[in-house]
Order: sequence, then C-alpha cells, then structure tokens
Amino acid sequence: MLLDVRSLVGTGWVFAAGLLLYSGLRPTSRVTNVLLVAELAILALGAVAAFMHLPVANAAAAAGFPGGAALVGAMVIGIWMLDGWEVSASTAEEAQAATQAPGLSGIAGLLLSAAVLWLCMIGFMRVGTLAGFAAHEGDAMAYIGLQLGGDVWRAVIAATVLVSLAASLQTTLVYLTRSFFTMGRDGVLPLGLGTLDRRDQPARAVGLMTAAGMAFTLASGLSPTIRAAFDFILNGTSMFLGILFLLSAAAAVRIFALDATRRLTGVVLPAFGTLALIVILAFSFVQ
Repeated sequence: MLLDVRSLVGTGWVFAAGLLLYSGLRPTSRVTNVLLVAELAILALGAVAAFMHLPVANAAAAAGFPGGAALVGAMVIGIWMLDGWEVSASTAEEAQAATQAPGLSGIAGLLLSAAVLWLCMIGFMRVGTLAGFAAHEGDAMAYIGLQLGGDVWRAVIAATVLVSLAASLQTTLVYLTRSFFTMGRDGVLPLGLGTLDRRDQPARAVGLMTAAGMAFTLASGLSPTIRAAFDFILNGTSMFLGILFLLSAAAAVRIFALDATRRLTGVVLPAFGTLALIVILAFSFVQ
C-alpha cells in the first residue's frame, strides 16, 4: 500500500498548485513557462548526450516494426502526450487576440511537442534496448539516465520528470477550472461554478478542482504499487481524452454539416477523425 508520505507529498503538491492558480492566471502562466523551459532544456541536454553516446548492443532503434496491437497502444498514449490544445481554448477569453490565440497556440504546441518527442525517442532508442524498456516501463526515464552515465544522469532525468509533472499538473488545473466555469456559466453545471469573485477569478471552480485533485491523489495511494497507480492514471486519462477529441470532432461535423464553405475543414476532416478515433479507442479497449 502506498498511502504513506508519498501520497501526502503528492496531495500537498496539488494543493500548492491550486493556491497558485487561485492567485490568478498570469502568475500561473509565468510559473508554467519557467517549468516548460526547464523541461525542454533538460530534455535537449539528454537527447544530445544520447546522440553522442555510442549505440548499445541490441538497441531498440534497430528493432523491427511493432505489431498492430502495440502500434494502436502507442497511438492511444500519444493522444495523452500531444494533448494541450484545449487549454488554449479554455483560456481564450483571458488572452490577447482571443479569436486567434487558441488555434495558433494549439498548433504551435502540437508541433513543438511532436518535435521534442521525435528527437528524444530517436536519441533514447540508441542507448536503450527493448528488453531494458520492457523491464522499466514504470521508470523508463530513470533507465535512460543509467544508460547515459549512471547516478548523475539518473538524477538529472528524475528532475526532468518532476518538472514535467509539475507543468502537467498546472496545465490540467487550468483546463479543468476554466471548463467547469464555462459549463457553470452556460447552465450545464450548477450556476455557482460559473461565477467570478471580486478579482474576476473562477474561485469556486478552482476550489472544487483542487479539492477533487487532492482527493484522487490521496486515493491513488491505495494502489498496491506505484506502477499500478501510474498505469491506471495514464490509461484512464488517455481514454478520456480520446473520447473528448472524438466528441469534439463529431460536434464539428454537426455544426458545419450545412455550411458548403466548410465542407472539407468542418465536415470531411472531422468525420475522418471521428471514425479513426472510434476504431483506435475500441481496439485499445478490447486489447
């Protein structure tokens, strides 16, 4: 059982993130930007070290193409890894150029995430083996750190993971609080969630999401192992986001079905995305 100091530390971390968000979106965005720059810097350093490292015997980069089940599983996890555009949409009303910022920010974030992921995967697959990754599914980055040079690199990589988790936590809270505020304002959820305080901040939504995050983080300590908790959270959020994207694409088809000027971008492409996501999520669920 993990209901010990680690669960309490994680719960305290969520509480601190909630306090920061309660102070306002501007300080939250500044902290998130610092975390993002630090994360990218450490990942770039690790990728450079991996490219300079001699390829190991039986490196994963030399392995054959994965089977269909493994490929679909990677695609589902990829949905989670490349998620983030909805944060831009949720905060559009609080940003400059509100009608253009969500789309541009989402595309820029997607391209940056994909580029960083691609470069790191190429580099890390040169220094890790399939057997090594399989044996360290729960701590793959720590495994890469050991492969690069022992405990020093392992500590550097561990710092990267912690920074990434902090940035992801802030992003998730921003998205959920703004989404709950909007749904409360529109009457989909209780109207109390759609109100602003005297600072024009959705304090009630922030409080609700922070409390829920603390409760679920504390509950994750009931999992028998860290790996089991991580797998449950990763798979659950991947499926949730996949369904979110599916419904968003289907909504676009419905909205633009009768608009001849948006036939390609508003109907054909979202319809293709809807069908593709249905197949991917159904196959992943069965597997």
